[in-house]
Amino acid sequence: MAQNIEKNLFARLSELIQNKIGLFFPPERWHDLERGVRAAALELGFEDTTSCIQGLLGSPVTKVQLDTLVAHLTVGETFFLRDESHFNALQHQILPDIFEKCAKKGKQPRFWSAACCTGEEPYTMAMVVDRMKPYWTAKDFSILATDINSRFLEKARKGIYTNWSLRNAPNWMVEKYFTVHGNNRFEVEKSLKKAIRFTNLNLVDPVYPSAVTHTEEVNVVFCRNVLMYFNQKLRDTVIERIAWALADNGWFFVGPSEAAFVEHPNLAHIRYPGAIIFQKQAAKNRVQGADLVDAKAESAPEKKETPLPTFPARTPLTRRPPRAERTAPPRPEAGRAKKMEPLDADRMLDKALELVERGNYDDAVNCLLEIISTADAKAGMRPDSRAMALLARTYANMGKLEEARRWGGKAVDADKLNPGHRYLLATVYAELGDSEKAADLLQASLFLDSRFILAHFTLGNTVKKQGKANEARRHFKNALSLLLDLDSDAVIPHSGGMTAGRLTEIVRSMILGD
Repeated sequence: MAQNIEKNLFARLSELIQNKIGLFFPPERWHDLERGVRAAALELGFEDTTSCIQGLLGSPVTKVQLDTLVAHLTVGETFFLRDESHFNALQHQILPDIFEKCAKKGKQPRFWSAACCTGEEPYTMAMVVDRMKPYWTAKDFSILATDINSRFLEKARKGIYTNWSLRNAPNWMVEKYFTVHGNNRFEVEKSLKKAIRFTNLNLVDPVYPSAVTHTEEVNVVFCRNVLMYFNQKLRDTVIERIAWALADNGWFFVGPSEAAFVEHPNLAHIRYPGAIIFQKQAAKNRVQGADLVDAKAESAPEKKETPLPTFPARTPLTRRPPRAERTAPPRPEAGRAKKMEPLDADRMLDKALELVERGNYDDAVNCLLEIISTADAKAGMRPDSRAMALLARTYANMGKLEEARRWGGKAVDADKLNPGHRYLLATVYAELGDSEKAADLLQASLFLDSRFILAHFTLGNTVKKQGKANEARRHFKNALSLLLDLDSDAVIPHSGGMTAGRLTEIVRSMILGD
């Protein structure tokens, strides 16, 4: 284990790896570093981990050695349509404008998947763009897909995947863009392979933006779930370079937990349902400290808030763009409500939850309002706080934050001892820009349940934005301590499906970034 090897060796190796490939391995993560180097040592022909480290430090690192280290130190877990809300925003809100402007200028839309891993992300981008062809005049598009891991790129070029990579893929994606080869083997359609250029690029190296690396005037850059592995200095450098690589009004996507890292004067925070995305300001509009803008609002809130792992957007990519603004249906009259027994209400609540998870928000609202109005109309029947909370979450997913706040408050009033309801309402207030009210509600959640992991994590994010670094660190450490008691694949309650392993990585990066 790591403690059996001299600390000095790990410190020097950690510095070497950070300088070469950017990955940040402080003492708290030396066990991960040791595990990766141990695997690399066997492949490189060293007798043990210590001799491998000494060999790497004793002479210039060769390309073979560096590639082997990268293969064992980088994370390769991803899947098609990961963080679906990003692709919903891309298809319905962003692409129509890009296509229109590129057509007027006679330019080909350009996309870049930085840190593309094994290819699921750029192929998903290609499928979404291809699906939009009936709505734009340009014939071609290009996607640049880069990664530091040569083995990942080799797999990406082959474009052959298993059911595990397609676990979030809808039927239209599988049927149109994959060919089945035997049992559990799916190959990406050849025309999409031709549209993507897979190439090796190290985000640490100053080789972008550049016409040589095809990283100039890019309309959309995806760089997701990689900034969390860098230290703050390197994060800022990478963000600065990507900002320069973007065309004016270009778009920058980061992982849901990484928006807090992006503080750049020329990147405006644009809020979409379930996602915060960054847009490069055109030269004439650039300002210092670009404000947070709600894509559905006329004015921006004054404060920028860290995106919270709540309200997972599950809108199917099936509507014709651009998507029309939706309004909530009127609340049913109490006198017309159907009589329901508690069991019926439970069944309807399950149905509403299924509708929310499928992205059928309007139908979910109808169903939930019926549950609530029936309880109101029936004497002696307690208000269903679960339905109220789910209605608040649904409105939040739709971008209707005032309605979400109203129903979230009703849920808290109906069940004052439920910490989850207070957490939900806190996230709504955070989205509205009221961090003080959000912090109060999160404290109340923790008073009711001191082991509420997401409340600790979210409160840490909230008070960190308020400049309370020590308090933030305390909450992050509390969250980490609770996470370490869980299996890495355990799903965190109220997180929208995030696993303990993934949140552990995020929390560690927040602690180390202080």
